[in-house]
Amino acid sequence: MTPTPPTVLSLKQSFLTAQTRLLSQPLAPTRAWLSSNNNSTDDDDNSSNNNNERAPLPGKAVDDALFKLNHRLQQHARRVYAPQATRHVAEQIDQLYWNAAVQQDEGDEGDGDVEVEGEEDGVRLGADLGRQRNHWFSNNRKKKKEKKRNSNTQLSTSRLILYTYD
Repeated sequence: MTPTPPTVLSLKQSFLTAQTRLLSQPLAPTRAWLSSNNNSTDDDDNSSNNNNERAPLPGKAVDDALFKLNHRLQQHARRVYAPQATRHVAEQIDQLYWNAAVQQDEGDEGDGDVEVEGEEDGVRLGADLGRQRNHWFSNNRKKKKEKKRNSNTQLSTSRLILYTYD
């Protein structure tokens, strides 16, 4: 028996859960910051010469601040990234995929598509999503080209105006 392929909902939910885990990881200072902090000096002569070197922060103060920050981060993650919220966002994304496929299907009704009897909705939906994806990419490329063309036109016009007034 072959396993069923994952749904859009389950894929999006697992992606959101993974990203939430990444955002919820405890913070720690980098090695570069630690070495910079340890190498900083407390020299009164340097402060009079407008040098930005300062006394190193004590390790206990850094550890205490990080402990409090990570505690607040953990509380925030529990409230904001609750499993119910992640599921809700995944359902919204799934609904957007369905709506996009339906809109694409409604827009293609007069283009000569022939419906085959017995065609499964899942197969048809997959084809519609593929067409929708291609449509999005082609529209995005068209918009970028149009924006670049408009930018070049404005630049040429600006040069012409500047050249005329010189």
